[in-house]
Amino acid sequence: MLTPCLGDTLAVSPLWSLYQRHFNEEVVVTTKHKELFIPVYPNISFRDYLSELDGWDKIICLDSVQHFNKPLQQGFWEDLFSPIPYREVRPTLKTPGIPRAIRDKYICIATQSTIQGKYWNFPDAWNILIRNLKNMGFRVICIDQYKNFGIEGHFNKMPSEAEDFTGKPLIEVINLLEHCEFFIGLTSGLSWLAHSLNKHVVMISGITHKWCEFTIDITRIINEKVCHGCFSEPETTLFDSNNWMWCPKKSGTTEEFICTKSIDPYIVLQHIIDAGILNENRSIDRGTTGQVFNFAHKSRKN
Repeated sequence: MLTPCLGDTLAVSPLWSLYQRHFNEEVVVTTKHKELFIPVYPNISFRDYLSELDGWDKIICLDSVQHFNKPLQQGFWEDLFSPIPYREVRPTLKTPGIPRAIRDKYICIATQSTIQGKYWNFPDAWNILIRNLKNMGFRVICIDQYKNFGIEGHFNKMPSEAEDFTGKPLIEVINLLEHCEFFIGLTSGLSWLAHSLNKHVVMISGITHKWCEFTIDITRIINEKVCHGCFSEPETTLFDSNNWMWCPKKSGTTEEFICTKSIDPYIVLQHIIDAGILNENRSIDRGTTGQVFNFAHKSRKN
């Protein structure tokens, strides 16, 4: 079996072992980040991504681009197990067992992505959200690979209110995620990584439909009252991976990237409160409006 990038690889990873047990066959997986999976799946042989696989009876190339119109993991499931009905399986990773890097309570965020349409495009949204989380007593650390990312004229900078933990090796990122309160991100590999480490994920995304990613232990924030979901609709919108500003229905208009441009950070904060992943009564600072609204936070849900 061959698998590609981090998010896709994590999505399919629990299916390797299920496949091996169901068909009682020897399974070899060529994948990136194989060091993450060797301790978890001793019944699977792992090789470097794109290693030669000569002499095998069956080679399955698992490619997510064939599955835009269904949940990511379901597409992989159907490649491996059709016609057995799909059931969602949460990925599992073993943590490195290294000491906690930050003693205080903190929240991990990841704000970067691979095209502008996947970003949270509401003006200064991350800084507004982070200021409120900091007022609630949490440190907020950014664990993206890059501090700044994009193309000329459209660079996205790390939120100035966040603490800079960008560019860390993957093992350190995993350690930071292991001990955080929860994770806030986009439709990305780091969201799948947090999910695989049993962290509650707050996902802000409008480019995909809400059924596209995982559904277990997630607060999925999407505005379905505006144009959304184009990435999950290959029958009407052919994705162009070479176009950083890809927005097939609203490009060049005032509603370009409206799917996330319309997601207010205070709405995100309310969703976080309603999800029960904060522990104390705190106030939301609405900045220059001078208004402060109190919310009773629920205890964390299992």
